[in-house]
Amino acid sequence: MEGILQKLSEIEDAANRILDRTAEQKAKLTEEMRVRTENFDKDQEEKKQKRILEIQESLQGQREETLKELQVSTEKQMQQLKSLYEERHQELADILVSRILEE
Repeated sequence: MEGILQKLSEIEDAANRILDRTAEQKAKLTEEMRVRTENFDKDQEEKKQKRILEIQESLQGQREETLKELQVSTEKQMQQLKSLYEERHQELADILVSRILEE
């Protein structure tokens, strides 16, 4: 009988050691996963911020290019209007005067 109790005690001690090691491994794995998750989140945040910056720079470049195109187009139109005025201002003035005098 003493041998059976001794054997049961040994089995219980072994089971307790297994449970303790399992709890330690679980805690270790939990901490490892927390660190991995934290590193992953940090890495993703850095990638996101980098991508946002790239997009902002791209949009800024597009905006500046569009603005330059508009400035060139506006300047061209202004030059055309100025040329038209210089070529035809006397004719336009004569038309205006004649219309005013007709009324």
